[in-house]
Parts: sequence; C-alpha cells; structure tokens
Amino acid sequence: MKLNIKNFMFRMIIWIMIGMNTPTAAQKIKITRADELPRRTIDLSGNVKDIYNNDALIRTIADQIYANAEDDLNKYDIQDKSTLTGYYSVLMLIDFSRRDFDKVLENTVLVKSLQDKEEDRATLGLFTTAYIQAFKQTNSTSTDEFKQAYKVAFTNLLNAVDKKYAKKYVDQTKLSLTLLNPERSLVGLETQLQPFIDNGKGKVPENVVTSIILTRFSLDMRLPLKDQSLEVLENWLSKNKDEVNEIVKVDYWKDRNINLNEKESKNEIIIAVWDTGVDPIPYGNSMWVNKKEIEGNNKDDDRNGFIDDVNGIAFDIDNKPTTGPLIEKRKLTYEVKDLQRWMKGAMDLQNGIQSSEGAEFQQKVVALKPEEGVPFQEDLSWYSTYAHGTHVAGIAVSGNPSAKILFSRITYDTKVKPRLYTDDTQSNMASMFTKAVTYFKQNNVRVVNMSWRYNSAAYEAVLAMYGVGKDEEERKAIAKKWFEAERKALRDAFASAPEILFICGSGNENNDANFADYIPAGIDLPNVITVGAVNDEGKRTSFTTEGKSVDFYANGYEIESHVPGGDRMKFSGTSMASPQVANLTAKMLAINPKLSPTEMISIIKSTSTPDPEGKGLLLIHPKNAIDKIKK
Repeated sequence: MKLNIKNFMFRMIIWIMIGMNTPTAAQKIKITRADELPRRTIDLSGNVKDIYNNDALIRTIADQIYANAEDDLNKYDIQDKSTLTGYYSVLMLIDFSRRDFDKVLENTVLVKSLQDKEEDRATLGLFTTAYIQAFKQTNSTSTDEFKQAYKVAFTNLLNAVDKKYAKKYVDQTKLSLTLLNPERSLVGLETQLQPFIDNGKGKVPENVVTSIILTRFSLDMRLPLKDQSLEVLENWLSKNKDEVNEIVKVDYWKDRNINLNEKESKNEIIIAVWDTGVDPIPYGNSMWVNKKEIEGNNKDDDRNGFIDDVNGIAFDIDNKPTTGPLIEKRKLTYEVKDLQRWMKGAMDLQNGIQSSEGAEFQQKVVALKPEEGVPFQEDLSWYSTYAHGTHVAGIAVSGNPSAKILFSRITYDTKVKPRLYTDDTQSNMASMFTKAVTYFKQNNVRVVNMSWRYNSAAYEAVLAMYGVGKDEEERKAIAKKWFEAERKALRDAFASAPEILFICGSGNENNDANFADYIPAGIDLPNVITVGAVNDEGKRTSFTTEGKSVDFYANGYEIESHVPGGDRMKFSGTSMASPQVANLTAKMLAINPKLSPTEMISIIKSTSTPDPEGKGLLLIHPKNAIDKIKK
C-alpha cells in the first residue's frame, strides 16, 4: 500500500468514461505484458501552462493521441481489461470533447462488459449518459434548460443503481467534484510534467502529453455542471440516509480469525518484514534481537555485505547498506498528528467511508493554495511510507505470542520529482535482494512478508523526466536491463531459500499483476505466494490487483495496527492483506515448526473457501487451517 495523494489533488477525473468499438482480434499481435506495448513521443515544447491554454494546439495533439490509440487497438490483441479500459478512457474523453455523443452511448455497453466488478459496471458512465440525455432533450450544453434536464437525468440514473454501490459512488464523486480546481490542477501539472518537456528536446513521452489533454478535457466537461452534480449527490444522500445506514454488513472474518495462547504457541518464529522499516517502540518483546551480535556490535562493520542493526538490516535510498529501523525523517511543513488524520481521511474517501477525518482532509485540500500543493503532497507521501512497515508488522504478529519481528528496511524516494536512477543504484538493488535473503537464512527466518511491488515502467518514467536516452525505445531498453537483472536476483534469492515462505501483496491498481509484470508478485516458485485483498464482507475491494499469480485473498480493508510511536490507525490495501497470510503461516509454524512452505501452502489451500460472490477467489480461513494443524 502506498497512498497516492496525486490522484486526489491533480488528476481527479482522468478515467471518467470508457467505450469504443474494437475490431475482431483476428490476425492481431497478441500483447500479454504491458512492456510489449509501443512507446511513442509527441513533438512538443514550451510551458505546460501555455500548452494547456492553447485550444488549437490541444485539439491537434488530441487528434494525434486519438489516432495512435486507435492504431494500437487495431493492431494489437491486448490481453488485459484494465489496459483496454485505459485506452478507451482516452478515446471516449476525446470523443466527448468532439461532441460525438452517439458514439459514446453506443460503446458504453461494450466497455461495461470489460468490468469484472459489479460495482464498476453499475456506476460506469452515469455522468456522461446524463449529460448526453440532457443534450438530446434540449439541443444545448449551457442553457438553464439543459442544466435542469441534466439534473433530472442524473438523478434518475443514480436512483436506478443498487444503493450498496451508489453510496460509495456518491461519496467518491462528491470528493472529486469538490476538489475540482483549474488553477491547482494546472500547478500540479506544471510541477509533475514540466521536467519531461524541458528535458525531452522536443520529444515528450505520449503518456505525459495525454495527462495534459485529459486534465483539460475533464475539467472542461465537469466544471460547468459542478454545482448541479453536487446538488444531485447531496439530495441522494439526504433521501437515502436512513436506508443506507440500515444496511448491515456481515463481518466475514469474525469467525475465521484465531489467536494462539502461550501454551499453543510453543515455538519462536521469526517473521521478516521486508518493508520501509519497523519502529521497535510499539512491539517491545515482539522485536527480534540478534543476541549473538548485541555485545560489541559495531554498526560500521560491514559483515557479509550488510550491517546488522540488532533487530534487522537496512538499505538507503541508493540501495546501499545502512542502519536504522525507519526511513529518515524529513523536515515537515505539517505536524505528524495532522498528517495521520489527513492520510486516514484520504483513504476513507478512496474507499467510500464517511468519517470526520475524510471531511477534514477534503476541507484541507480545498483550502490549499496552489503553491502549497507540493509540500502537502510530499509530507503525506513521506508519512505514509514512514508508517507503512510498522503497520504491516503489527498485522503479521497479532495473536501469536511466539512471533518475533525482524526487519529488512527499504528506502523509497517520497519527493514529487524523484532522484535519477543509475546503473549503480540498480546494481545495488539487485545486490540488496541477495543480501537480504542471505540475512534471512543466517538468522532462521521462516516467513517473509513483502507488501511492495514494482515493474520497469517507473524506471522509464524517471529516465524520461531527466532526458536520459535518445528516445523512448532506448529508455525502455535501459529500464528492462535493470528490471530483468533485479528480477533474476530476486528469483534466485528466493530459490536459494526453499525453507522460507515468501508472501507478497498483489498491488492496489485494480489491474492484472501478470500483465503489469510486477515483482515479486509475478514470481512463480514453490515457496512464493501472492495475496489479493477482499473487504470485511469477503468481497473484492475496488482496488485489489488480481491475476493468475494471485494465490489467495485476505482481508485488506480498514485493518488496524500500530504506526511509529505507538498510535493505532486503520489502513487499507493488499499491503494489509499479505501480512494476514504471513500471520497465519507463522501461527502454523509456532505449532509445528517442521512444516515446509509447500506443506503450509497446501494446508492453506485445502482450508480456504470460495469467495461469496462466486468469482473463483480463494479466501483464507485461519481457524480451519490452525484446527487442521492441531489434529
């Protein structure tokens, strides 16, 4: 889990609509991974603000992007619904800006068929459909008659949605509309995208230019009806308040979870939390201590390529060995207590949860001056990263008296403009993987939780931001070289430790882990499993990444645990689902330490149950698994 505050501040309405007829897949080139898609640049120079406000240039660029997207869809058989949805989002927003409304309506049905989640199908295209109905009725897009017709159409469409889906849609749409601010959006675009243009030598990555186009068209479409849309949403909440509050959620996990007592938990089990570090303060005796190294422990003594730090090891932002249980503190603009509330509020709003923190976060963002956006975003990004590993650790050891936490700390860049990756930093990354697993083996770790994932795309973006490489294909080649070396190092490290079970989160992008080509989620070995997230009702979360490499699903919704200093907070994400499985396997080992990874996986599989929606997911059942071990 990594909270992306950018989505709240600068890109609220990027993927608004979807739909576009596609030709048959006959004779197309099959695309099974994201990195097989073409990379393009657009001829562009100048200032983001000037580009954004140049109507003729915006239209010319939009036409080029549209043609490129159509060409890809005609040429490639893309084996990923999330990627197709992204293509269609671009096409449909441009179609909407062209007032090609019949095309929008015709293809909405097609795109709904791409959505695996019922709530996405139920709420897809409500705004655009209402807009088009009002236009067809009034033959205008700006008169009072049109606005009134839009309110009626939007109200009718919203009332037709099942209330269990409508409530979340209403809360999230209210947020996005409230945060609509052209000035702030433009400042955000300049901050994030100007370096790509400045360093691109006239050739800017197509996805960067697309961000400018989509932001402009989204705001042009939404802003004129902002007040009317908010009125409809508020009226729906008022009308349905009592009925929505009466919807009782079933706690799917209440009778499935199980805690061990000291008598049952006979064997000390070391769980490695491979993450952003773990604060020892909240966990006390649950922290692992390398007793052999305490006396005379010289932290400047680099042993076997890493520096033992009593409770674990750490690597700095360049992936070199360092010390310290947590990433370095930064000079903050805001107080930690404020950041905690705002971060919780942001996650609540993402998940459609009404809370005082969500309301406060919303008010704070609306009140931000444009120049305050970057400090606000960087502070929140830092704190979410700073707190992440500590929160994960608490989930992993909960209800297990014999569990011990060992950390292997990764350091992430939390700035809006990240540092430039180099051959050295990425060689260090591959070496870090090897060193970490070596450390785990030397210290009798049996379970490793990895609530992180990445692919080569992030490397390409940063290389483009700094103008490294002559074109997109060269940047892709550099990124692939680094990524493949890291994938091999990580896979080899896993394979070298068959006695350790490695557990990773699938991701929070609502996509396919295999198509995205994530590691570690996409690594297939007998001692590696990947975990997706369901909610407290056992249903898929809106964010969970899925795919054939995702073995099990666990609760990743509103999970409470410690953050640095000892406070407790509720986080959501596959980062919270993965340590649920680490927790289960550590309890299994505490009872029977002779279990191998393959045996544990077999027991988890045999005791898991199908998801209540019948989507073919395997949901862990900790109580059943532990009961089977005890027999």
